[in-house]
Amino acid sequence: MFDWINSRLSFGARLGLVCALFLPPLALLATLYVSGALADLNFSAKEIEGARYLPAVWSTMIGGANAPVPHTGLAEVKTVDAFTSATSSTRIDRGIDLIGAVAIGSNLTLDSGLDSFFAQDAVTVRLPALLKATAELRSAMAKGDASATLLARDHLALATAAANASLSSAMTNNASGAVRRALDAPVRELARTEAAIDGLRGPIGLDGRSNSLQTLEGQIDQTWRATNGALLELLNKRHSTNTAKAGACLGAVLLALMLTVFLAMQITKGLSRRMAEILNAMTRLSSGDSRTEIPYQSDLNETGKIALALETFKTNLLDRNRLQDAASVVQRESEQKLANLEISLRTAGQDQASLVDALAAALARLAGGDLTARLPDAVPPTYAKLKQDFDVAMQKMDSTLRQVGASSAGIASSVNEIAGASDDLARRTEQQAASLEQTAAALEQLTSTVREASQGAQRAAGVVETTRADTKHSEEVMSQAIDAMEQIRASSAQITQIIGVIDEIAFQTNLLALNAGVEAARAGDAGRGFAVVASEVRSLAQRSAGAAKEIKALISTSGQHVGAGSQLVGEAGEALKSIVSKVAEIDVVIGQIARSAAEQSTSLSEVSMAVNQMDQVTQKNAAMVEESTAATQGLRAEIGDLSRQLGQFKTSGGAENLDPGAQRGASDPHHALPKQRLRPMQRANGAALRVA
Repeated sequence: MFDWINSRLSFGARLGLVCALFLPPLALLATLYVSGALADLNFSAKEIEGARYLPAVWSTMIGGANAPVPHTGLAEVKTVDAFTSATSSTRIDRGIDLIGAVAIGSNLTLDSGLDSFFAQDAVTVRLPALLKATAELRSAMAKGDASATLLARDHLALATAAANASLSSAMTNNASGAVRRALDAPVRELARTEAAIDGLRGPIGLDGRSNSLQTLEGQIDQTWRATNGALLELLNKRHSTNTAKAGACLGAVLLALMLTVFLAMQITKGLSRRMAEILNAMTRLSSGDSRTEIPYQSDLNETGKIALALETFKTNLLDRNRLQDAASVVQRESEQKLANLEISLRTAGQDQASLVDALAAALARLAGGDLTARLPDAVPPTYAKLKQDFDVAMQKMDSTLRQVGASSAGIASSVNEIAGASDDLARRTEQQAASLEQTAAALEQLTSTVREASQGAQRAAGVVETTRADTKHSEEVMSQAIDAMEQIRASSAQITQIIGVIDEIAFQTNLLALNAGVEAARAGDAGRGFAVVASEVRSLAQRSAGAAKEIKALISTSGQHVGAGSQLVGEAGEALKSIVSKVAEIDVVIGQIARSAAEQSTSLSEVSMAVNQMDQVTQKNAAMVEESTAATQGLRAEIGDLSRQLGQFKTSGGAENLDPGAQRGASDPHHALPKQRLRPMQRANGAALRVA
């Protein structure tokens, strides 16, 4: 679907479609915002309706006579009818029910403003409850029921406190102070009347208290009307604010929508016009009109970039036309030059054919080994340089081969001498390598022996160190044992003191039991049972004293044994200290031996490594001598081959087929020497030394 839209609709149509898709969500958000403002407006209007309906109900409640109350949609019909048909005893209750229903139906109970909330709470709940409590107190006083009157007075006190708290909160939470100014005087009068009623004491009867209740009802009525007026003023003010807010909101939303539509249309129109003009310019350029002017190149957005790209395309088109014209001129010139070149090549081909024939004849003589071959003098002037270079090259090759033939004899003699010297050097190197190998084996055995001795000394030092640590630990354990013996001795002394205390307690208990027995004997039959108890207590005290003496004797004996053991442990500790000092001396001596053996082992290892390196170097020298001898033999053979090859060439000095190696080989004593290989020699430890 999107591909179809992008391929069929124009740029302006697509932009209009996008704007049309975004307008419904914006309109929905605006509608929701306006709906919220209108809901707040309806909410406050309903509150005002409820507050205006309540005075009719209150007048009927406070007047004491049935009066028709108009029906309203804020409460159920049966609630209004019940209030209208209520008797004098139930009128206040039905009125409170109707006021509550109207408060709920008109959203007064849902009011979120603190000043208006406490005002409507006082109007719909607290002051009607205070009026009901006043009526209950009047009824109880008329009946002469003292308990009912006291209970009604308590209800009146509670209702008074609740009403005063609600009114005080309504005045306190109003920032403008209008509620305080409206309720200050009625609330003070109400409080004064309540205080007067609360101060009445004595027998209950229809006297001045009834007049005070009438005054209280009048003050309640005045306070309710003042509070309801203040509530209506707050609600009207809020309704006016909500009305202005809703109007401003609706105007702002409509203005925003109109501005959005206008901007979308203008932007869409501008983009469509630019794209149409750019598309027209592209069409003229594609038809080959290079004089087309590209509009909107100064734009900083995509249209500007497209225009700049088209301008570049136009420039490239002009350059291409110029290049095509230049290419036509160059092509015509090239065709003329090719024609002239063809004539020149036809003439040069004849000269080249004659030169190739002469060069082929000279190369054939050269292939046959004749280095005296030269090109003829009669060559085209164009190839004079080639004839000169060929003749010079053949002359240099002739001279070089003659010099190589003359030098090959001297090289063969020198190679024979080098071969003899290399053979002697190989034999001497082999003998030296055998001697170094024996020396290295002996040093390696000596190094191994010293290393084992060093390791044994180190192990002995480790054992002595471990023994020293164990002895040191034993010394610490012995010290701890001595301390434990001392603590046991101290504990024994403390136990002895405690047993002495127990012995004294037993003595005092025995004395008390004796006194108790004497007192029981004086009491006669009445103290007989107490005398038996005193006798048992005395017996227990005596047994406790005896047991304490036995424990004291045992602890004394144990203390003696502990003292003897502590002395023995101390002597053992002194012996361990002496052992520790001796072990430390042994540890020092063995450590010195181990260090000395380690130093000797290190020195011998270094000497052994040096000898091994000398042995390896000697083996390498022997290998290099062997390789040098083999290379000399190969060089001598190659010199013979070179001499035979030189004999195949004819030089300006005559035919020479010389083989210096063959002429001197019979008289050279080193010519028939065979190659010798160094065999791997076995060390004393069995490892083979390889020639590097």
